[in-house]
Amino acid sequence: MPGPTRIDGVSLVTPAYHGQVATSATITVLTATGTLRRVVAIGAGGRASFAFSPRDALDVVVRAPVGSSLVVGAIAVTATSPVNLGAGPVGHRMVLTGILQGVLEPPKWRYHSSIGGLLVFVNAGARAASWLEPPGSTGTDVPALARGTASTAPVAPWQEASTDVSTPVPALVVRSVTYDQGWVAVVHDLTTGRATTVTARQVGLVQGVEVGRGRYVVVWSYRPARVLQGVALSGLGVLLVALLAVVVARRRRKSLRARPPAASAPHRPPGGRAGQQHES
Repeated sequence: MPGPTRIDGVSLVTPAYHGQVATSATITVLTATGTLRRVVAIGAGGRASFAFSPRDALDVVVRAPVGSSLVVGAIAVTATSPVNLGAGPVGHRMVLTGILQGVLEPPKWRYHSSIGGLLVFVNAGARAASWLEPPGSTGTDVPALARGTASTAPVAPWQEASTDVSTPVPALVVRSVTYDQGWVAVVHDLTTGRATTVTARQVGLVQGVEVGRGRYVVVWSYRPARVLQGVALSGLGVLLVALLAVVVARRRRKSLRARPPAASAPHRPPGGRAGQQHES
């Protein structure tokens, strides 16, 4: 839970999965004064609820019977009053879905704040803002390299972070920021002076790039493909409008040049009518 929350029920939902084995589950609610526990019957594609009088809850734990497996689709917690998570009340039901369901477990993960209604959790067991792992690592559960250093200074959310790297062997530079498609890194080789742009790859839940032996400055930036495509399409639209304006202007000038001159009126001498002659 993000903090002491007054709740009156927990619901457990399981997907229709053919590998479902368990036919029951234990729902445990840890409160400020004790523990509430109930064994509920549930199968694949089912839903079970545990209702009780409103309590200030700190944590909710769901377990399958020993020796069996349970596929969990979602755990929904119903609050008796709107919950203030730092940005005002956000509703009456809290659901942790997808991969977060089995990853953000206390005490390693704890609630920190919220950004526009999105909950922010911090990893209390993270090694640092960045560190070095052996090349080819795919997770953060491997030992860090004993030699070499990686240091990332804190920056504002709108600024690009940079990591100072020094390693005597090839290494994977891991940055403790959630991975997402669109993260790239500009690797500046301080020995050769070259700068190379590479795509950050997934390392567990976070991101990383591989470097050779030497000293580097790695600058991280987020360049999602959809945003770049939008910028490109917007630029193309502006260019097409400009070309259309040029074409229309040229056609107007050609039309004015091709138009025959207007017929002029006959000349009238002063003091007489047209066609008359004056005698001296």
